[in-house]
Amino acid sequence: MSDKRRRAVWAMVILGVLLVGLGLYQLRTLTWQPATGTVGACRFQAHRDLNGSTSRHYTKSCAVTWTDAAGTHTDDGVGFGDADVEPGKPAQIVVSGDSAEPAGTSSEAPLYAGGGVLLLIGAVVFRVRAAAR
Repeated sequence: MSDKRRRAVWAMVILGVLLVGLGLYQLRTLTWQPATGTVGACRFQAHRDLNGSTSRHYTKSCAVTWTDAAGTHTDDGVGFGDADVEPGKPAQIVVSGDSAEPAGTSSEAPLYAGGGVLLLIGAVVFRVRAAAR
């Protein structure tokens, strides 16, 4: 196998493992309870586009407060991405203890995990085909 193909296979493996891990990490929220929280102060973070251009997009992370049977809770780092949430307004979240995530984020988990599995399968196929030559 050429050195270029070997690097491509390793890149597929690394990216596949990362995507599977991200998907599994997000799946944990499937069992969390839905709640409505009140958005507090938000922080914005600028991100450059991956294509190397100078354009940027912004994501926001906000404090969210909610009340359940155990009392009032606050999570200072709920990542809303580019969702339209404003301080003082309600937001749909899922909660577990003192942790919260925006509602619906676990619906992306199978896509990440599935994409990672496909990359891992592709890497194995490329490796086996190269070894058979």
